[in-house]
Amino acid sequence: MRKIISLVIASVLLLALFTLAVSAGGNQVAVISGGTTTEYSDYKDGFKAAKAGDTVKLLTDITLYGSESLTVSAGSDLTVDGNGKTIYSPYTCFYCPSASETNRTKLTLKNLKIDCTEKSGKHSVQIASYIDLLVENCDFKSSYDGVCVEGVYNKITLKDSSLYSAATYGIRAKNCNEYLLENTKITSSGGSCIEVASKWTPAAEITLKNCEFTANGNFCLWLQGNNNATIEGGTYTTVGSANKPAAIYVDGGNSNLTIKDGTFSCDYGSAITVKGASTVNIEGGTFNYTGAGAGSALVASAGTVNITGGTFVSNGTDAVINVTGADANVTITRATCTNKGSAAVPAYANNGQTVESFPAGATTVTIPVPPETEPETTTGSPEVTTSEPEVTTSGTEVTTTGSVVTTSTPEATTAKPEVTTSAPAPSTGENTQMLFVICGVVFLALAAVVVVKIREKN
Repeated sequence: MRKIISLVIASVLLLALFTLAVSAGGNQVAVISGGTTTEYSDYKDGFKAAKAGDTVKLLTDITLYGSESLTVSAGSDLTVDGNGKTIYSPYTCFYCPSASETNRTKLTLKNLKIDCTEKSGKHSVQIASYIDLLVENCDFKSSYDGVCVEGVYNKITLKDSSLYSAATYGIRAKNCNEYLLENTKITSSGGSCIEVASKWTPAAEITLKNCEFTANGNFCLWLQGNNNATIEGGTYTTVGSANKPAAIYVDGGNSNLTIKDGTFSCDYGSAITVKGASTVNIEGGTFNYTGAGAGSALVASAGTVNITGGTFVSNGTDAVINVTGADANVTITRATCTNKGSAAVPAYANNGQTVESFPAGATTVTIPVPPETEPETTTGSPEVTTSEPEVTTSGTEVTTTGSVVTTSTPEATTAKPEVTTSAPAPSTGENTQMLFVICGVVFLALAAVVVVKIREKN
């Protein structure tokens, strides 16, 4: 009799577990709108139903097909919570066409994995103009670019995320855009981790904080044209080549780069190369040339370089800090140079002329701060004038009607896509779940009756 009771109880537990499994599965996404959550068995229905300010939460992995992309309508405000799930795409996963200055598109991706490495997979995210893109705690794997920026006046923020590009760039960056990367890892196996080619005004703004970049055969950061960039910590390593010989490459144009801290390494060429009319300010950090041939920790063929701190280490046969062009203006206030290669290598050379050599038998030399001059003294009190800066703020109006996401093939165009205004009703999956729950309850009641009858009989 005890066996019969045990079997009944086991059956009840199995049915309860099955009911819970059915109620948790079957639906692909949930749309959170205000305080209401609606689940959809087809992700397309869920994305189409999402309105401005809504969150689409993945309940399972999703696979896109063919040239299908999740296209976010211009002027939308959408958050996609990946919930740790993965979107598999053989093409471009998310696409944002051009919006406008007064009606920007806002797209937030968080806790999401995107895999665009299969077949003809392309970009994880592709955006045109006037887009605010926020990526948090995401993992992108792409055949081409992790984030492809085709337009202007965009704001791209990546935090605590990782990007892998199998063939091109981690981020293909262009004109008049703002880029903030914090605690983000980028690995590229074809192009640079980040290439910023800005030819317009205003300049592109790039800030890197505690990032980890690894470029195989290319640059970690490639600045071309008109850019303002700041690096605050992190590691930037290039496995170089004859064509891409630096971890940080400031290539002509009129860029301004400030390096406050970080570790920069390259095994071919130099840790940092400066060309053109650009200005580079080095306040700290470690710059390593790890190759055994011709190479330096820093090479300047043109431009202005101001060094007020930092450690420069070279294993090569050229000067640790090497000025190779008459158009280069390098000023060193303080720098620590270490020679790990030939004993004849100077610490600092200008067009082949040794400016600072290593002391006999030493491998490290610090170029000191010049002697300070006595400050001028005055007996009068200085006049102090303070004024508060004028602050002007303007809001950005975002209006959206109908669905914010459609599935389509992205095109690099400024035309706005058609906006769908009808939202499909919730799928019948919810009714199916309720039916299983009711069946479970009925079964539990019948099982309890059977147990009571068996006990009365005994």
